[in-house]
Amino acid sequence: MYGYIMDDWKVSIKQQLVTHSSGSVFKFNGRPGSTNYGVSPSFNSTNLTALEQVQLIRKAVSVYQQSTEEINAHLQELETS
Repeated sequence: MYGYIMDDWKVSIKQQLVTHSSGSVFKFNGRPGSTNYGVSPSFNSTNLTALEQVQLIRKAVSVYQQSTEEINAHLQELETS
């Protein structure tokens, strides 16, 4: 299974995309935590098992949420400065 090293992931908040080093791409819509939040995965490898696909989706969601939280925290710091 693919490692979960942060270097394996590229995040574009502006495009709402997370890309894994395997070539798999995850397109997000909505805001994390909202009722209309979702992800559309696209797997580059056909050799992935269903379990590996689910693991990649879960990690992509986690990476995206973490990134948005970090950006929001930074923006709040700037507003209070």
